[in-house]
Amino acid sequence: MWSPHRVRRVVLLAVPGLLSGALLGLLLALANAGPAAAHATLLANDPADGALLAEAPPSVTLTFDEPVQVRAEGVQVLDAAGSTVDVTARSVDSTVVVDLPTGLADGTYVVSWRVISADSHPVAGGFSFAIGAPTAGSVAIPVTEPDLALRVLRPVTEALLYVGVLGGTGLAVFGLSFLPIPARRRQLPTVLGLGVVALVAVAVMPPVTAAWQDAADVAALAGPATWRTGYLSDLGLAAGLTAAGVLAVLAGARLETGGTGAARRPAGVAVFAGAGLALGALALVGHTRSFGPVWLTLGSDLLHLVTAAVWLGGILGLGYLLSRRAAPPAGGSVDTPAGGSVGAPSAVQRAGIVARFSQTAAFLVALLAVAGVLLGWRIVGSWSALFGTTYGLVLLGKVAAVGVLVGIAGWNRYRLVPRTRRPDTETAALRSLRRTVRAEAVLLVGVLAVTGVLVTRDPTERASDTTATGSADGRTSALEQSVVADAALGDGRVQIRITPGATGINALELALFDAAGQPLEPVAPPTVTVTLPEVGVGPLDRRLAQTGPGRYEAVADFPLPGGWEVTVNARTSRFDSPIATIPVEIR
Repeated sequence: MWSPHRVRRVVLLAVPGLLSGALLGLLLALANAGPAAAHATLLANDPADGALLAEAPPSVTLTFDEPVQVRAEGVQVLDAAGSTVDVTARSVDSTVVVDLPTGLADGTYVVSWRVISADSHPVAGGFSFAIGAPTAGSVAIPVTEPDLALRVLRPVTEALLYVGVLGGTGLAVFGLSFLPIPARRRQLPTVLGLGVVALVAVAVMPPVTAAWQDAADVAALAGPATWRTGYLSDLGLAAGLTAAGVLAVLAGARLETGGTGAARRPAGVAVFAGAGLALGALALVGHTRSFGPVWLTLGSDLLHLVTAAVWLGGILGLGYLLSRRAAPPAGGSVDTPAGGSVGAPSAVQRAGIVARFSQTAAFLVALLAVAGVLLGWRIVGSWSALFGTTYGLVLLGKVAAVGVLVGIAGWNRYRLVPRTRRPDTETAALRSLRRTVRAEAVLLVGVLAVTGVLVTRDPTERASDTTATGSADGRTSALEQSVVADAALGDGRVQIRITPGATGINALELALFDAAGQPLEPVAPPTVTVTLPEVGVGPLDRRLAQTGPGRYEAVADFPLPGGWEVTVNARTSRFDSPIATIPVEIR
């Protein structure tokens, strides 16, 4: 058990430091947060999709369900020939206004938009309208995605950020809470190394995210505009606060282990305050910004981060403490540097540290479980989403890994730790603890890597069996991601192809065939509507343009992922007007 003096010292250091830093991060997050639900969804656009206007409008207006940001190249307007029309776009709260040039010619125009949600994730879509009369044929739809290198670089950077911040701050907090000064000095290089990893990751995260949001390629990182955009965003603010917190932890840890007497106390407070600030700043961006109530999701996120950091730091610290490099010389102690590891705790002291942290870890696991359940409930929202979305499946993998960690921690606490207190089993038990703690550390780093992936995933993105292949430059081919389906239509059949088959703007191709399999020419143009029954969206009409005998094409905007229904109505004779409803899965 800890002595009353040590308990009082840890409390005096931790409470003002950790709480002040975490509360600062929470207040900043609350100041920048507003009520939102999932990613931004387009509520209305003016002109409406498929509208036929007598004259050119001065502007196009997009209205969303939450405040959004639009970049300079975030909105494209294409004419009937596929040429880009010069426009300027600006966002005002939840509205995006696109100013059109004067003198637009008659014909069909396609508006392709890409905005940034409150949680920093991009949302894209599109629609069409016509001036005077619609143009015969169709307009090619631009499909943009970040290149493969950028799609890999972003989750890798996120994972390194979490490992560096949580590992460095957690190890520093563990040292102040559990280790004597000589042992803290020996672990200082590890704290500094993890801090450097965190600082490098936090420095490149804003421009990497900005390039990803703009669907750019990795070459965009060579331009100053991408760095400027990243650092002027909310993520840039969070990165600056995280870096300040990490630097405070590194400076405090260095001064605390090298100082004497009264100088160590303010340095210790700086470690806890810096840890609270760095961890609190991580909540400024991410999925918790888009789910309410804000106080619950942000509070749970902070609790999750703080407990995870202390757990990871403790496991890393114990791993080194139990290693052979930290073993004391034969017959030595923490104060006996004869012939061995200078300043190393004795076997009895190490067993006591393991026992104390084991008690703390049980409490941390309970806090992690509470915070994790609250966050999962607010972000995933349903059992179908848990098992039917990519985010949900990755989250289940993370939960499984944490379950293994809890099992190892339980084995350590109830089986190995008691054996370290018995002279006849002490050596074997410490050897086993060394192996299991090392396994815990590897698993925890893996969990943080999974967390880095979760941060980059859309919680509403459906898991799909569609396999996308890349082109030579690393970009994904939209055609290879198409959703193709068909159904009976009276005596014939109807076939549809939706490209790229993901949320946002898509090309919907329609082909009609008679009973003999030949192209079917209906007596009147067919009609198409799309519906998302699960959430009551639709039916939404989609205006078709004929591209050949029995073939048609439309611009279709699917604002949400899920199981959509495409309904086709074709009048095949004076008395027959068969209807086909085709289920499709939009990613």
